[in-house]
Amino acid sequence: DSESQGLAALAVRTAQTRSSTPRVCWSRVCGCIDLAQMFFLALAAATFVAVLHIATAGDPQVAAGCDPDAAGCEANSEWDDIEMLQTKVHNRSAMDAASAYTYCQEHARVFAALAKLTYCGGLKGTDASVEKTCSSQGFCRLAGVEVKEGSTRSISLDDGDSLNALVAFVTKLVHVPGADRPLKPGCVAAIRGSWPGTNNFDRNLQETLVPVAFGSCTTCAVHEGFQEIWKILMPAIVSDLEAVGCDKSTPLYLTGHSLGGAVATIGMYVLKMEGWDVQHSYVFHNPKVGNSAWLADFNTLLGGSPSAAAVTRITHARDEIAALPFRVSLTYGLYFYTWPEVHYFHDPVGDTDINSTEHDGTNRGSMFQVCWGSRDCGVLRYSQLHDMFSYSDHLMSPLAPNHDFAIFEDNSATCLQGAGITENRRLQVNSVPAYSQLVTMASEVKAEETACIDGWRRAYDCQPKFTVRGIQVDGCFAVGSGPAWCSLDTQYTWRWNTCTPCGGRANWD
Repeated sequence: DSESQGLAALAVRTAQTRSSTPRVCWSRVCGCIDLAQMFFLALAAATFVAVLHIATAGDPQVAAGCDPDAAGCEANSEWDDIEMLQTKVHNRSAMDAASAYTYCQEHARVFAALAKLTYCGGLKGTDASVEKTCSSQGFCRLAGVEVKEGSTRSISLDDGDSLNALVAFVTKLVHVPGADRPLKPGCVAAIRGSWPGTNNFDRNLQETLVPVAFGSCTTCAVHEGFQEIWKILMPAIVSDLEAVGCDKSTPLYLTGHSLGGAVATIGMYVLKMEGWDVQHSYVFHNPKVGNSAWLADFNTLLGGSPSAAAVTRITHARDEIAALPFRVSLTYGLYFYTWPEVHYFHDPVGDTDINSTEHDGTNRGSMFQVCWGSRDCGVLRYSQLHDMFSYSDHLMSPLAPNHDFAIFEDNSATCLQGAGITENRRLQVNSVPAYSQLVTMASEVKAEETACIDGWRRAYDCQPKFTVRGIQVDGCFAVGSGPAWCSLDTQYTWRWNTCTPCGGRANWD
């Protein structure tokens, strides 16, 4: 079938990149890494060169750009036992961008947890699990945020004949006190990666660079399949953002893993053009998105200059997906990476206690580089990469709960019962190839079919019938031409979710 053909085509790819072993340094660092301070330390001792290596020295906390007297420094140094931090840039413009950039692991962990929860497939426990994971269970508190109660809305859409192929959710982050460098509160749209049994893998292979469907850049081109997915998701995401109280003036983040990260990157670009207050966001293990003209336009639109850091792209080990696609267009040229790339190596294995935490979302032994185009840094440094059909690199991450983007300690409890992510320890499945993990997840967390009634399909967690204002509603409630919604309770109170178009209804109009 088409999925098998797509998988076969994807499986035979190998990356052809140059390799060298980088010089490394070991240091204790704070949760947020201020690269500007690090550059000033390095530039005091070295002249500008084509490739700049930065090694921390002396007091490890001071060298990492962190005040050792600050409350966050001492606390974080307890769990950041050993972290490898190395920054490499390939030219002066990248150096300028790097000197103004701050990487914050605690912020990245918030979006890693949210990106992981998209793999619940929008099932009835998703919304409750998002709220519990990022509030009472504390995975987001070190970043100074939590999910506002009742603000999560799941989205599950068909892509042509492929049912429930596109999954996302929106939610709203509010401030909580106590963080050393808090994340700015705002709204989040998180998008799921490729899912077995859908046409996602066919979309991955629609690699032709095509003109952007939004904006006026005539030389900008992006991945055809990712752009088509965003065009389907965008009306639902915008509708649900507005439904939870987010407007264009609200800070907005987009995130996702794999295909979801690539689509989120396009979404950042489009929503910024539409006037939304899109923030610097974090995406995980995603393929490349567009050509050099698009990248310059993207960075300028979101960051103010062609070489600005508009999004942090996080990669892991020898994951091949981060190097795809390789296609060249005679009209639009090559695919280009977004920078910076924060590259994590395989985290230590063995003693469970080294990597275990309570519920604070932190991990010990995280080792990473911050890369700005140098070919001996990040995924570019490897001569051979690992595909997702034989290796686990694509799903493993020290940032994600359970060190894995797809599998939970208890899939049913998290995705169906709404228990949240209850444990943050390594799982035995971490060593299983990524695609096999996804197949297992898809077999255990199956989408529930809901009927298409009057052009609307209710969310999974809604009641098939409910009463509102004395009116008996079958499926979804709609007034005029506005969006439809459904109730989580048989007698409607305030708990509700949105409905999605079906049966030929094209949008929310």
